[in-house]
Amino acid sequence: MDGVGLHFTHVKGKGDNPIPLLLVHGWPDSFARFLKIIPMLTNPAEHGADLQPSFDVILPSLPGFGFSDRPKQRGLTFSFGDLLRKLMVEELGYPRFAVHGGDWGSTVAEHMARSHSESLVGIHLTDVPFFHMFQEPNDLSRAEAVYLKKMEEFPQKEGSYALIQSTRPQTLACGLNDSPAGLAAWSVEKFRGWSDCDGDLERCFSRDEMLNNIMIYWVIQTIDSSFFPYYDLANAGPLRWISEAVKTWLGSTGGSGRIRALSERFRGPAAGMGRTLLQRSALDRNAARWSFCCNGTTRALGSRTSLYVQSVERRRSYT
Repeated sequence: MDGVGLHFTHVKGKGDNPIPLLLVHGWPDSFARFLKIIPMLTNPAEHGADLQPSFDVILPSLPGFGFSDRPKQRGLTFSFGDLLRKLMVEELGYPRFAVHGGDWGSTVAEHMARSHSESLVGIHLTDVPFFHMFQEPNDLSRAEAVYLKKMEEFPQKEGSYALIQSTRPQTLACGLNDSPAGLAAWSVEKFRGWSDCDGDLERCFSRDEMLNNIMIYWVIQTIDSSFFPYYDLANAGPLRWISEAVKTWLGSTGGSGRIRALSERFRGPAAGMGRTLLQRSALDRNAARWSFCCNGTTRALGSRTSLYVQSVERRRSYT
């Protein structure tokens, strides 16, 4: 797509008229995070969900991740949504489809809703893109104020990984690409901290799942290119942000407000968080459903697989 080689897995759903569903991963994930739910989505009847829709599932590797090409120029992160829309519509022939995203995938899904609403039946997010915390309204509730305060503290207490990945990505990558133990520690610590495991990682992920994900990074040596989204956002200049603001304005006035957003937020005070974080977004007015559960964040798939699949399957009610 546009000179960028995209790796993807494509599994057709059972039954009549499966819904095309694009599943977009984040960091330190890969397409492998979704493999265990493919049977539940493509053949729900075999997993106790006779009345639920089935899906044609498409699992891409974002550029710089897995088996996809590494970005050759800065700023490609802002075009991930455009590339995936071309994959779905022009390559696979789906004129309309649904998108799920978590972590960077939630940003990609929101960009697709903003710029390509005519191609989407809806989006489903496991977390709200972090940049919404910078769009603070004037009428904060107490719960919202507490939440945003915690988000402000995050870079100092837990966000050092993002700071180094966005400022010195190659320096860090040299060490991680030279040490499988270092690479595993850098990745597994995030899965432990961002899932609902209460400190016991194997409550949520098997060792094989963890090793499978780590091996994708290790064998292909893509930990450095997986840092590119962090670098792109941290080093985007004024023209880029003006361009993104124009896209948001055009999307909000050109139809993306019709997109139905389901968002599952797994961290922080629950009441009202969706309104705070999305109220300046074109998606907010048609958010069809919000769910708040568990203690983790963007690793809901590993933490609560059945809840995750049930939430995606409810998409039929909103399309």
